[in-house]
Amino acid sequence: MSSAQDKAGPSGSSPPPTEGPSQPASQARARRRRHRTARPNPYNVNPVERQGIEENQQVLFLANHEHIVGLFYQEREDHLELRSHKRSIELDDRIEGRLMKLGLIHILKVKHVNIDMPLLKAMVEFWRPETHTFHFPVGEMTVTLKDVAFIYGLRTEGIPVRGNTKGPWEEKIRAQLFPHANLGNWARETSEEAGARRNIKLKWLRENCGRVPAPGASDDELDRYTRAVAVELFGTLMFPDISQNSVPAYYLELVSGNLNEVPDINWGGATLASLYRGLDRAAMRFKTVTGPLMLLLFWAWSYLPVCRPTVAPITDLGQPSIDSCVPFGRKWGETRSFLGSHHRGPVENARDQIAVLDMEDVN
Repeated sequence: MSSAQDKAGPSGSSPPPTEGPSQPASQARARRRRHRTARPNPYNVNPVERQGIEENQQVLFLANHEHIVGLFYQEREDHLELRSHKRSIELDDRIEGRLMKLGLIHILKVKHVNIDMPLLKAMVEFWRPETHTFHFPVGEMTVTLKDVAFIYGLRTEGIPVRGNTKGPWEEKIRAQLFPHANLGNWARETSEEAGARRNIKLKWLRENCGRVPAPGASDDELDRYTRAVAVELFGTLMFPDISQNSVPAYYLELVSGNLNEVPDINWGGATLASLYRGLDRAAMRFKTVTGPLMLLLFWAWSYLPVCRPTVAPITDLGQPSIDSCVPFGRKWGETRSFLGSHHRGPVENARDQIAVLDMEDVN
């Protein structure tokens, strides 16, 4: 059996064209091969030619001794707007028991923190959508399903997150959430096609939820309230979109019907996919980037010393049991001090810290 080098000749170049019908095909392959390899290095072209090179592909043209961070030092502006969300609907033991059956209770034990935007903006600069990894000078790293399970406590096995993205949403909201609510101002249109996709306004959702159902409330009422908590959770901590004040209505499909019969869903996989999508948007120069940014922040603090805070021990663990396990992300929600960490300042400082990391620095 001949090797690829035998076919290409001793020097690895294209074989000479042959006579007959195969000649055009051979020439086409040679042209494609030249097109793939004869690409300019961005550092060696004039500014006019450089504008024609796609920014999100420049890493492919770097020399062996160069790293993508050099591009950002030379020409990148801090243009990203990172958006994070915070959930606020109240819970009690009855609601938590239902969320436990859905596999969503552990993430609710993770406390909200203010996002370190300079750190995340610096990390975004090292993200490559081709590999879904951070190309740090010290090596490649990425967030994995195992990280999602440890940090958020989400299930990483089961059926994929999927559902119907078509309405009519008014009927579904009345049936699954609020049968007597005023639906006059519940939605924000997100498509030219009326009703094709609508977002539930978070303010409207929280106002209609009100307080936790009173003692003696029916199972149906408790289920409705639990669905509202889950929908808010989907749109804030797990897979939010670029809107700051609304949640896609189709998330309601994930927890519709009898909550006792909802199958085991791979919430962790969907959350990780949402994070990858948000980072891909950033790499492609979208101005607004979203996703589970708190997950990314906790991952960075867990593995990198850049702006890592000191935390107080967790004291309110409750009774030890598999149901009361506290996810690792809870650690970062305790009392924090940034003394000794590098900064909470400009993105350039965080970028400098990442650029000089050694293998010994990475946990």
